[in-house]
Amino acid sequence: MGAHILVVDDESDLLDTLQPALAAHGYRVSTARDGETALSLAAAHPPDLILLDLIMPGLDGFEVCQRLRANTRLRHIPIVMLTALHEIPAVVRGLDTGADDYVTKPFDLPELLLRIRARLAAPHAGPLRVGDLVISRARHELRRDGRTEPLTPRELDLVELFARQPNQVLSRQTVLAAVWGGDDGAASAVDVYIGRLRRKLAALQSAVRLRTVRGDGFVLDTPQE
Repeated sequence: MGAHILVVDDESDLLDTLQPALAAHGYRVSTARDGETALSLAAAHPPDLILLDLIMPGLDGFEVCQRLRANTRLRHIPIVMLTALHEIPAVVRGLDTGADDYVTKPFDLPELLLRIRARLAAPHAGPLRVGDLVISRARHELRRDGRTEPLTPRELDLVELFARQPNQVLSRQTVLAAVWGGDDGAASAVDVYIGRLRRKLAALQSAVRLRTVRGDGFVLDTPQE
């Protein structure tokens, strides 16, 4: 059986188009036309990935995303935003609420399929230790001294990239290539995710720091013994 995808959008025409298109590529597809239904379906039968429209009547995509990330059973599910909004603030807000990626409408099906495959193909591995932190891919979280901070799939990819090369400066292009597949359109998203990881490191009171090196990129500083 193929991966289970939940498509959430208030546009019936889009759902009627996407459902058979995704099914033709081997995916099992559920649909929801509003946020409340989406949350109920996700809780009853957690999908492998959610395609989530941002602007919907009632419970919008931003709130749906926040609630999913607050749920320990569902927070690991990759979320790809579907949005007709081309303004960067809307995209940044969506990423800030916990989404992993976005596609702007109208979109090409091959591009959407590529992003779906990339999110579903994230590898599974055992815990990774760096400094005073433990990074758990299985649990999608950062841990330190009994404290935990949840990680979205994209945050997990990003922190693992730095953790495997601590104290080394990684350029923005290196980060884009490793985590976003070289998509230059995601350049603004890098700063959003760096900021989110910094806040989570601070919440854990970790000695590990994610630092910007002006003009060069970013580096994960770990305590030197």
